[in-house]
Amino acid sequence: MRKLINLFLFTIITVMVMVSCADKMDSNLNQTGLYDQNGNLLTNTLVKTNAIRVSGDIPAWATNMNVNYVITTNSDYTEIRYSDDILAPNLPDKPTDYYKIRVPFAGSDEYYTVHYKDTNKLNQLWLDQINRRGESDGKVFALRNKANNRDLNNFQNLHKHGDYQARDYYYFNANGDIVWKEDDTIIKKFVGAIVTEYRDITERKFPEKKGGEGSASSQAIVRYKWEQKGIFTVGGIYANTLTTEYARKRYLNRKRGSEEWVKGDDPFKDGVFDFIAYRHVIETYSSTFTTAWAGNLFERQYTVPGFIEVLVMYDYDNMGYTGAAGLHSYYAYYGVYSFPTPYQESEGFKPWNMPYMTNQNIYLAERPEYTSPLLTHSAAFTDNPRGWCYLFMPGHKN
Repeated sequence: MRKLINLFLFTIITVMVMVSCADKMDSNLNQTGLYDQNGNLLTNTLVKTNAIRVSGDIPAWATNMNVNYVITTNSDYTEIRYSDDILAPNLPDKPTDYYKIRVPFAGSDEYYTVHYKDTNKLNQLWLDQINRRGESDGKVFALRNKANNRDLNNFQNLHKHGDYQARDYYYFNANGDIVWKEDDTIIKKFVGAIVTEYRDITERKFPEKKGGEGSASSQAIVRYKWEQKGIFTVGGIYANTLTTEYARKRYLNRKRGSEEWVKGDDPFKDGVFDFIAYRHVIETYSSTFTTAWAGNLFERQYTVPGFIEVLVMYDYDNMGYTGAAGLHSYYAYYGVYSFPTPYQESEGFKPWNMPYMTNQNIYLAERPEYTSPLLTHSAAFTDNPRGWCYLFMPGHKN
């Protein structure tokens, strides 16, 4: 991945892909990007395309994604054409190693110049961000759980729902791990930080009722469509500590008299499971929408502990709370989603693609132009239309 290659990019719409140079380092403070040899910011080093030409070895990002492709080779180059647009690097011949990135809440300035291989500095920026070092108000970030819609003054208090009660939020421990307050279980373990991008959710697809009657429940989003925002930031790589099956047994209720694990009545534990499995409806329909909604759920099938994702503090969506920020997740996934046995070994997990889902070293100390194409999935945990309330909120420690 570190080997630089020359790419000739083609898109469905005929455009000329050019590297655009911004002004010098001391201006355009609201821009981010890669610095060139002259100190200019290059702002389109990661572009969408449906075909590439590669001189030399084919890089990992070019074929390790859930998109069909056709490879054609000749003596001068290899051409790969894809069934859909992908993200691809658009680097100059001699790029520097330095990026200007945006990291809100971390210090007195939102913008920082970093070496993409400087994992120590990137780790510290992530930790400074979740600890709100730049705010100097004695508060740190905690994460509301899925159904916790309480405000800044109440989200960390004890809450009740029917026969259930919990302190329904996650806190960050001294290592940056994410811990559910109610049982002090580490749900996601911080394993490093990288330069990454913000992604904007531009479209949500809802299940359509049979006969084309329009959108159904907003809780039942089938698929997100996202676009690049064009801004680099820091992302924390987190390893999920629990498998999907174990999380199901620990945090979801079981039907009385049955061995079937289903969504329970406890909204607090239910939110912990969704933080791991990221459930939503898949595009499978029977006679009515109700049938599809009742059974066919997408779940990230984490068959072993350690599946990784890149978490991003997306403060462009704060649900109206000043000083808060949304939560996005970008990750690689090759699973085949199935029902009614969602936690069986997935057919998509092969020896050659498991490392992209479980090995953070593939992403650490790498350029975002090479890691972003591998992170083919996006999850918006903060999602008003869906009613998901995961949110970075200023609060007290633990």
